[in-house]
Amino acid sequence: MQTVSIGIPSYNEANNLRLLLDRIFSDNDETTFRTIEIIISDDSTDETPDIVQQYLKTNHECKIRFFHHDNRRGAANAWNEIMSNANG
Repeated sequence: MQTVSIGIPSYNEANNLRLLLDRIFSDNDETTFRTIEIIISDDSTDETPDIVQQYLKTNHECKIRFFHHDNRRGAANAWNEIMSNANG
């Protein structure tokens, strides 16, 4: 089975993240490919990290790798980290 890695660099995306995750995982029944989500939180000061952790607790079947940084590193660094952790 093929694996697809989806990367989301985020900074204060609490208003959008849950809906985005729901859409990604509801559209994939994993009969064609397996989805692995990589989320980088770049020093988010809102509830972004809490939302991801809560989503992981209530959606055990979803494969999410979550990284939260305590300082801003920028979008380019987030994309580099996504690429280095992607296996799909």
